[in-house]
Formats: sequence, structure tokens, C-alpha cells
Amino acid sequence: MSLSRVVLSYVLGGSLAFALACTDDSGSEGTGLTMCIGGVYCPAGYTCIGGYCITDESETSGDGDPGDGDPSGDGDPSGDGDPSGDGDPSGDGDPSGDGDGDPSGDGDGDPNQSCNPYTQNCPNGEKCVPYANGGTTWNDHKCVAITGAHTAGQSCAYDGAPAGTDSCGAGMMCWTGGTVAGSGKCVGLCSGSEANPACGGGNLCSQYYDDVPLCLSTCHPLAQNCSNAAQGCYYDGNDTQFECFNGGNLPQGSACGYINDCAPGSQCILPQYLPDCASAEGCCSPWCDLDAPSCPAGTTCTPWWNQAPAGQEKLGMCLLP
Repeated sequence: MSLSRVVLSYVLGGSLAFALACTDDSGSEGTGLTMCIGGVYCPAGYTCIGGYCITDESETSGDGDPGDGDPSGDGDPSGDGDPSGDGDPSGDGDPSGDGDGDPSGDGDGDPNQSCNPYTQNCPNGEKCVPYANGGTTWNDHKCVAITGAHTAGQSCAYDGAPAGTDSCGAGMMCWTGGTVAGSGKCVGLCSGSEANPACGGGNLCSQYYDDVPLCLSTCHPLAQNCSNAAQGCYYDGNDTQFECFNGGNLPQGSACGYINDCAPGSQCILPQYLPDCASAEGCCSPWCDLDAPSCPAGTTCTPWWNQAPAGQEKLGMCLLP
């Protein structure tokens, strides 16, 4: 599975909105949520809440319960102060509440207790990393020993998602673009919180996969100005910014299913917005400059934004007229 490959389904409505999903090797779909464009825009019938387009008809029973068994919406359907019902009200993995981080209560601690990658709340000499808690895909976090000192941008070795360990220093993860062991580059994990993530150095917190909050380099799709020559500048729906991902090699017009299947300078677009696209998932189409448009036959340079953010006023995508 390559989680730097992100499926995008585009909806035209003044600006371009889309549904974001990640697909593993078995073809199973991940989040399937529709995210707001520019943190504001959603298709008709939806409202932008927390960065996602939520249907205006969220409550169907009329009892104050949107259908999830939790009328208060506080994540605790029973109202007993234990949202998960596992006997651990605080959710810190320590049901006894004695602060020793030992869920079993035997006093020996738990080296694989879940942790927070944003706050890095592990003991000294350890860091909080995403890992595969059963299976091969990231789905949890744990504290692991810091065994390396490589910094952001340096080459590193990743031991795979089940282990979660690597040769990067504190607050870093070895990013290979996937879950398998191999060589990659050290990338910083986002700080702050899931609701208000932060990154330094002009980077953007990419949360396209919930359990792997990475500080990725921002870029401009017309300039394709990623510092790593193997990467391209793609839009993954993270607010109004574009980010550097490992670049694909599919030329314009090729069938695709992921934003970075396409060669840098283009992106995977749904077939209904392109001429002669035989793929049900999408085809590669190039970015274009609205002031100097150059598009393949049958397409026109269409503004990417309804209200363009600063620096992206000239940004367009080659789509059907």
C-alpha cells in the first residue's frame, strides 16, 4: 500500500470539491469523506464542518440522535463517563487511573501503550510513531525507542508499519511513501493537535491518512518547485495548499486512480470532466496558466478556485469547456 497515493473524485460547483479516500492493496476504501475546498466550499446540501462536508440532513430520528446512539454528541452514548465502554474513562490505556500507563494493572507498564503523535507524550528516549496494530496498515500509535539521530530531509531506514521503528530522531518518521520496510527520508510529525495541527519551516501538516500526520513541503503546481527531484506538486485537499508527493510517470490522457499516478505537472481527474477518458476512475490532465493557457485538444483552461487564494490567481486545470 502506498499511502502517498490518494484517490480524488472531483465535483464542480464554482470551485472544485472532492471526495478523498485511500485504497489498500485489497481495494477496500478508507475514509470516503468529502472535504471542503479552501476550508469553506461544499456541494449543495452540505455544510463545511471541521474541514469536511457534512450533509444538512444529519439527524433522521428526530430524537436529537443523528443515528449513532449518542444524542449528546460527546462520544459517550451511555453517559457514564467512559465513552468506549472499556473501563478506561480517560482513554489513556490505564483503567486504574493511577497514571502508571499500565493497562493490565500488573505494575510493569506497557511499552506498546497508545500515545499522541502530536504531543509526543512518550518517556524520555522514546518517540510516538504510527504503526500497524495487527495487519500491515497504520492504525494506531505507540512509543518506541529512539535509535537514530537523522534529521528532516536526511536518508533513513524504515522497519515497516508493524514495527514502526526507524533511524530518524525525535519527532521524526522515516517516510518511504508506504508501509513496507525500506529507505526513505526523515519527515517531521505534526505538532499541536489533530484539530489544530502545526508544522515549522513553511511545511504543511498533511492529514490525508488519519494515523500519519506528516509535515510535508508546500509547493505550486505551475512551478513544480519541490526540492526533491523525484517528487511532484499535487493537491490532496488539504485546505488551499499543494504538497510534494512522490511523482508518478503517467502521461496526459492516461487512465489513473491516484493524484500522483500522473507525471508532475498533471493530476488525476474524474472522467466526466475530460474528453475521451475511458477509465471509470479518471485520467491525467495538466495544470495550466490562466494568463497563458495551453491545454490538450477538447479541453480549456478552467480556474481551479472560485475565489483564488493569494499566489494562485492564475492557476487552472485543463477540463471540458
